[in-house]
Amino acid sequence: MKVGRKRAFDKDSGTSLSDLTNTLGINKPSLYAAFGNKEQLFKASLTHYMECYGERHLEKLLEPEVVPLAERLKAYMFSIASQATDPALPKGCLFVNSTCESVSEAVPEEITRSLNGMRNENVKTLIAFFSKEQERGALPQDTDVEQLASYVLAVLYGIGVLANNGATMKTLQPVIELAVKTLFCK
Repeated sequence: MKVGRKRAFDKDSGTSLSDLTNTLGINKPSLYAAFGNKEQLFKASLTHYMECYGERHLEKLLEPEVVPLAERLKAYMFSIASQATDPALPKGCLFVNSTCESVSEAVPEEITRSLNGMRNENVKTLIAFFSKEQERGALPQDTDVEQLASYVLAVLYGIGVLANNGATMKTLQPVIELAVKTLFCK
């Protein structure tokens, strides 16, 4: 009978705990003490990413309400696309890239649930925002704000995927302009 603790990682997933601890300059007990395991470290990384790199784009939507909604939405989408195409940063969006991979058998259910929870929060945030805009008259009363939020996220996910595959801001700018124009054409 083998003695020892159960492995806390999937050795076929591409990154071992040794890889992580060597890169971070810490030992395995320190990693376990701080995060528990590799999946919890990834969840913490996603949360940190969303707080540091995701939430700041919302400021573009919330700019003074005197700025037309279409312009604020365009600025929001440009801000996200600019970050996703920034050559100083990894390509694309960690959240979108992770979401695309979450259907893989290699991704633990815990991570998939966490990604789904974050996506649901994004949807709720956009629905609340568009509902407020509808109440103040910036959107027609018959606008389906849930559908609008889903549409905007679908475009943003597409931007993240395209950026991950090397699209530049020059390529994405007309896509964003068309998406916003489509929403606000009368």
